Amino acid sequence: MSGKHAENKQYPYETWDDEGTGRAAVQYPESKPSDPPKKRRVFWWIFLAIQVLFIVWLVTGINAAQTSPNEGLPAQEYQDAKDAGTAIGASLIVFVWAAVDFIVGGTYAIYRLVTRTK
Repeated sequence: MSGKHAENKQYPYETWDDEGTGRAAVQYPESKPSDPPKKRRVFWWIFLAIQVLFIVWLVTGINAAQTSPNEGLPAQEYQDAKDAGTAIGASLIVFVWAAVDFIVGGTYAIYRLVTRTK
């Protein structure tokens, strides 16, 4: 260490007194008590909104098949075709739902990696 003051600037840091006694004094920085910043949960609310939209889409898609009119097919064939169409439509909605969840989750994970503090 050169001179009267220590070169170490980490807190708390030592300084040599100016009176020449050779004793070190520990100084603590003045800190103001502050509340931690409020965490925003924007991603969480967006993710929940996406889930609600897909649930509404799935329920309305399944219920839409119940109200479709019969267009001249025999009753059993009509019911089988309606069930198959409902299953295909519901499967498609669930597939898109899972794909969107993976894309949103992956995007959020990349965002967290990029913005994390070092």
